[in-house]
Amino acid sequence: MNKRKKMIVGIASLAGAACAAGVTAKVTDCIKRKWFSQGYDAGHLVGFMDGGIAMAKKYDNVVKSASELGRNHSVLAEKYNKLCEDYDELEREYKELCDEYYEA
Repeated sequence: MNKRKKMIVGIASLAGAACAAGVTAKVTDCIKRKWFSQGYDAGHLVGFMDGGIAMAKKYDNVVKSASELGRNHSVLAEKYNKLCEDYDELEREYKELCDEYYEA
């Protein structure tokens, strides 16, 4: 009878250890899934932020290009206006010279 009790206690302890190991495995699996999910979400957030930073840099480049284009356009417009003024002045002087030549 004593041997049976020892066997029953041994079997019960093995069953308890197996049950504890199973519960521990389930808890560990649940924790792993939770942390994986959080890491996955964090990865999406970091990727989204990285994409946002890249878009902001592209936007800055577009703004810089537009301002350079505007600056180049204004420089060209100033040069064109100066050439038009010089042409008008030369045309006026030419007409004055023609008038003086034909009057004489």
